[in-house]
Amino acid sequence: MRTPPPEPPNQDTPVPRQSHRFQNIFEVMPQGFLILEAEPGSDAVAPVDFLVSYANSHFLAMVMKRPEEVVGYDFSRVFPGVQAFHMELLLYVFSSWDTTAFDEEDLIPGKILRITLYRPSDRQIACLIEDISSSRAAENQLRRQKEMEKEMSRIATRLIACSAGDVDRIVTDSLRRIGRFYHASQCLLLSVNQEAGHASVTHEGCASDVTPRLPEVQGLALSELPWWFDQLREEGQVHIPDPFSLPDVAIRERLYLLESGINAQAAVALFEGERLTGALCLEYRTGPVDFSPSDLAMLHALAASISNALVRLKMERTLLQRQEQLLQSQKLESIGRLAGGVAHDFNNMLSVILGYADALVERMPAEDPNLADVREIQRAASRSRGLASQLLAFARKQASEPRVLDLNALIQDSVSLMRKLVGENVEVRVELDPALPPALIDATQFHQILLNLAANARDAMPQGGVIRVSTSRVTLSDSPSAIEGLPAGEYARVRFSDSGNGIPPEVVDHVFEPFFTTKEKGHGTGLGLPTVYGIVHQHHGAIRVRSRPGAGTVFIIDLPRARGPVTASTSGVPPVRDVRGHETVLYVEDEEALLRLGTSVLKRAGYTVLDADCGETALVKAARADAIDLLITDVIMPGMNGRELCETLRRDRPGLPCLFMSGYTSDIIDHEGILDADIHFLQKPFRASLLLTKVRLVLDGAAGKIP
Repeated sequence: MRTPPPEPPNQDTPVPRQSHRFQNIFEVMPQGFLILEAEPGSDAVAPVDFLVSYANSHFLAMVMKRPEEVVGYDFSRVFPGVQAFHMELLLYVFSSWDTTAFDEEDLIPGKILRITLYRPSDRQIACLIEDISSSRAAENQLRRQKEMEKEMSRIATRLIACSAGDVDRIVTDSLRRIGRFYHASQCLLLSVNQEAGHASVTHEGCASDVTPRLPEVQGLALSELPWWFDQLREEGQVHIPDPFSLPDVAIRERLYLLESGINAQAAVALFEGERLTGALCLEYRTGPVDFSPSDLAMLHALAASISNALVRLKMERTLLQRQEQLLQSQKLESIGRLAGGVAHDFNNMLSVILGYADALVERMPAEDPNLADVREIQRAASRSRGLASQLLAFARKQASEPRVLDLNALIQDSVSLMRKLVGENVEVRVELDPALPPALIDATQFHQILLNLAANARDAMPQGGVIRVSTSRVTLSDSPSAIEGLPAGEYARVRFSDSGNGIPPEVVDHVFEPFFTTKEKGHGTGLGLPTVYGIVHQHHGAIRVRSRPGAGTVFIIDLPRARGPVTASTSGVPPVRDVRGHETVLYVEDEEALLRLGTSVLKRAGYTVLDADCGETALVKAARADAIDLLITDVIMPGMNGRELCETLRRDRPGLPCLFMSGYTSDIIDHEGILDADIHFLQKPFRASLLLTKVRLVLDGAAGKIP
């Protein structure tokens, strides 16, 4: 149904001017109010003009005009932004007597108006004008917040469900989504290392037309932007609408933003406890950009989601690493127990071979044609003894007599021997920290560590190179990244590196396994590094290896600081000229061949020997004997062990000297291979001369270390 054309108003009736019987009511209205009078127009297209006959004070405040600048003027002059469709709406209301309402953003700059039009009388149209800018902004903010909450929920869900392999991709995609939502040029995730004093971009989401900054912002010194990082630490956020809004103390930050082409920035801090660990940062190439408190609060929530995901993944990686370390430790421990058991029986046999070979050599004249063959037996047995010793070192069953020693002095003592070992084409450089704390370690075994590492480095540098041995004082904390679970405290660190070929990644995890070697057949036993591993762990330390093909290899050894005075001398056995004696010795050994051998050696040296193959037999013979000057006993025997036998005999014979012997140490006489100072121990296999020397030393009250 077509709307009839409006009736032209009567030209004889004058237009009222700012006077109305309801004026008092209109003045107290919270909305703007206009009354328009219809008058015949001169334009055939618009036959009616609408002049303002009344405007309340609220409307005048909206347009910031006086009454005389509004009343009596055409509607289009009062609102410069009036369009043709606005006039069509007035004509429609005037002709149809209908009421209409619409929202408008162009009539008054910066304001959103809700306008209601109706025709109260024949010649008038009333305009009710409400400023809805604030409510519309609140609605937009609420809608934006809901959209951001949905986006945050999607991001958090993906971060929670992601695996370690997908975390970088998902974090980067999340940053891209955050940047797109905030209309930012870039969204960066920074990692802050306060101890090292620098920050780096780890992940980045960029707009399609923006150059990434991840390669550029690496190792940024915190001292370059002191105000910025202080704000993050103290306030938890930084908001820079434009570079020139920064305070004068932030001159470095202003120059940095201008040089980087950044016109606005907002960042929120990431914390682990009280420690600043990173930041989530939005950057804008255009500006200024204002952030509302709710925008910053939402950004904090997003940063927390990302931070929690990264912390969780870090903990999962640490847990996985600890599990791998535990499995590797259990694996090596199992191999060690097997190696220790084999070495024990092996050493018993070697003792018999060496003992009888020595006895044959003593009785054979120099011209005997068989003498050379017997000496070959001696040499082969001696080489086998070294192999067994390496097995015991790996299994942490090698007897150790640690002293509080200066590792710097031990390294200096070993340098000349290392240089002879590696040859002239390998340079050995030493850098020693004078503040290095002392360590509790067996001097001979520490020399063995250095020589084994030197031999390994020499083989990795066939064309020559450089070996560097350095020491430093370090303090370890109780953090999750603590080295192999070492307790917090002060440690002496020895760093041994070479410039060789390096170790492939697939080999690094196996270098401490016994008999694992990449050398050609006949060029290595695969026991050098396992021996080092065993010695270090026997002395409550830790060893790590870092290597890359073509970049050399680094071994890092940490030994706990020792308390007490440093032992100046590492010399071992005092010289003994006469090894013969006349005392009575109770000799206990469950291995029949060794029992016969030991008894024979001692008797030939003048001693009276009471021999027994077990602890029970030894007690019977001891009860019948008038005097016993020395007990020599194997440690591990069926039934009563060596220590139990010693303690039983000492009840009736207080102060009875005792010499323990074994193929490897055990908790029966030591603590994890570390002998007490009052324990006299003889490591199998041993030569007859060594047995006699040790017996004489114990009897004379001068115990010492037997090399």
